[in-house]
Amino acid sequence: MSGLPGWASWKWAQNYLPADVHIAGDEFPEILDSFRRTRFADGSSGTNIVLGLGLLLRDCWRAVEVEPEGEGYPDFLVNSALGVERAEQVVSTIKEILSQLPSPQPVTEEQDKVVAKPGGSEEAAEEKGNKGTNATDPSPEPAPATKKRTRKPSKKILGEP
Repeated sequence: MSGLPGWASWKWAQNYLPADVHIAGDEFPEILDSFRRTRFADGSSGTNIVLGLGLLLRDCWRAVEVEPEGEGYPDFLVNSALGVERAEQVVSTIKEILSQLPSPQPVTEEQDKVVAKPGGSEEAAEEKGNKGTNATDPSPEPAPATKKRTRKPSKKILGEP
């Protein structure tokens, strides 16, 4: 995503966000704006928005929980500008983005009755003479017989020498 920070991606492999995010003063609102500006148009952009905001929120709480003399933490985390106030700003941004998404359409009673099968619609199933694609059909096809195991488990699995 060109409009999102580079760390808002599954490719980000670091344990923490970059140091400049932790020390960002006036830049923090710009980081949040980059998430607001990116369209939540498809799975790819939506996933990166959710991932990025989640990582940002995680580091906000890490900055709150880190001990000042804690060993094994990077200095930028110990001295981070992230914290409760910034976490609240991230949550506010999440709520704002969610409020701009279209509401899911309710499922109609007719849609709820149809059980979708891979590779075709209810009409196609009826044309082929198949039964059991409609949840109200009283005579669904029986499930195919399962193949029985023809081999015994190995002696190693059974714990025999």
